[in-house]
Amino acid sequence: MMNYTIFNGELTNDNFIYRYPTEYIEQLGYKTKIEGREKAKRPTGVEIRFKTKAKDFSISFYSTAKGFVDFYIGDFSIKRAEIIEGQNEIEASLHERFTTLGNKKTKRFPEDVFRVQFEAGGYIKDVKISCSENIEPYTSNLKKVVLYGSSISEGAGSFAYPYSWANILANELNIDILNKGLSGNCLCEESTVDYLKSLNPDAYLLELGCNMRGCMDENEFEKRIDYLFNTLSSTNKPIYVISTLLFFKKQFAIFKEKEPYKKENRSFTQIIKKLAKKYNITVISMNKLMREFTDVSYDMLHPSIMGHLHIGTHLAKELKKYFN
Repeated sequence: MMNYTIFNGELTNDNFIYRYPTEYIEQLGYKTKIEGREKAKRPTGVEIRFKTKAKDFSISFYSTAKGFVDFYIGDFSIKRAEIIEGQNEIEASLHERFTTLGNKKTKRFPEDVFRVQFEAGGYIKDVKISCSENIEPYTSNLKKVVLYGSSISEGAGSFAYPYSWANILANELNIDILNKGLSGNCLCEESTVDYLKSLNPDAYLLELGCNMRGCMDENEFEKRIDYLFNTLSSTNKPIYVISTLLFFKKQFAIFKEKEPYKKENRSFTQIIKKLAKKYNITVISMNKLMREFTDVSYDMLHPSIMGHLHIGTHLAKELKKYFN
């Protein structure tokens, strides 16, 4: 029996921890674009959480590729360690100044909750925790927000998952974010939408548009966005949409050659606005969140480190009135 909680992940029958349940993974994709099936198995953003009075612990797990993992006690960072391909054995301990400090001021998590957050890497399985004191699962009482989007949501460009805009937003708003962003594969399949609905969060945050350009036509895009909005609206939970495409239309305008996806940027944005109005959904333009040219990285698409910071902090200001 597990004596820890898996946050933002699902345990498979083979003891792997995936970000999506296995029954939904094989349904990801559109025509030949099926990379999402692999992306949904990556551990980015998955957390192992548990409570204990111990001052240190060790974690063992198997990984199919290299990556990184971060350790926290409450809201405090303990260490960042590299994941190797194969069997991993990592120890984490509290600093003596932390253990002797009384009345620790934490924000989102109690001071006796350890969190192990995976940044990236291969598939992970067979997670085991060892320490000198009893440990028990921990589930927070924080509001939970499901985030669905592209690599921009998953965290690309931040170089370390803790510095992605999703994590910054979670800290700013004092919430938990279930990050279901899929790099290059935010395609709004009906099965994926049904899965998002089943998570039953307090709110939904959707970053839409990028990955469906060059993949499907306007009619298919509108059909999928309509199903997404209609299905999630039926939960009566707040829905907030980040409309991304006009920001990149603005940034790509500096290039002499024809702007990539120019037609889709405009038409897809209009479809999102039209359907959001139909379902009374709040739309926030990425132009309000990333405001400077250097908010994008060298590929002129993904947010830079500063871009992630600006998205997280500016979006928090936009949403605070809803989450107080």
